[in-house]
Amino acid sequence: MDFGIGKITKRLLFFRHGFEGSQLNRYETFTLGDWTVDPAINVLRNETQRVSLQPQTMNLLVYLAAHHRKVVSADELLENLWEGKVVTTASV
Repeated sequence: MDFGIGKITKRLLFFRHGFEGSQLNRYETFTLGDWTVDPAINVLRNETQRVSLQPQTMNLLVYLAAHHRKVVSADELLENLWEGKVVTTASV
């Protein structure tokens, strides 16, 4: 199965329920559909699978989940997740 960030981002569009407001703790466990997201250990899991994510990928997933009620621009992601590092939008 493909668990690249593009696939995860697309799945977020379908699993917007379960979040109140845009305040989601960086280490708070939450669910996306059948998946449990555990940011504290950078893991996605369901009944049969466990997928480890790179820390920056998890940061992106948490940020998008926390802001699921709005369109998040690449500039906003760069500003909030890459915190002043020089990167291009291709990094997003």
